[in-house]
Amino acid sequence: MQNKVERGTGIVELQACQPRILLVEDDQALGRMLVWTFEERGAETLWARSCAAALDLVGSAGVDLALVDADLPDGDGVALAEGLAATRLAAMVVICTGRHGMQVPAQPLPAVAAILIKPVSEQRLLALLEEAASLGPKPGRGERPSPSSRDRQLSGLARRARRPGKG
Repeated sequence: MQNKVERGTGIVELQACQPRILLVEDDQALGRMLVWTFEERGAETLWARSCAAALDLVGSAGVDLALVDADLPDGDGVALAEGLAATRLAAMVVICTGRHGMQVPAQPLPAVAAILIKPVSEQRLLALLEEAASLGPKPGRGERPSPSSRDRQLSGLARRARRPGKG
């Protein structure tokens, strides 16, 4: 199957393998719009509104792109994003934030491809989709580590992402 992504006036071909995206966004209206944007372009989109929900969704298989809100109701989206990359549950990780005063390092965190300030343009989102689709076979995606190994990874990630005093 060939997927196409419209970009500007051109059309970009995606790999035959449908990209899988983990969207971690607690804002319902924005989340729906992003899911629609990605799925309209042929991506399988898993949407979580919290750290805990994200870990539940990604627990069975990795993703090509994790787009993670920095501020989530039950934890630290930055720690979640770093953990997804470190545990190889996501091939490419991007942090999005609405904190306009957030200090964005000149060089992103080592495990993070980009830190973006909301609102993010549709053109930039489609470029991320294209990049995720072009990465080829993904570490963690499709691999089936032993249940105990995956459980240990997810348990450690949940501890790191949990905000003190939350869940």
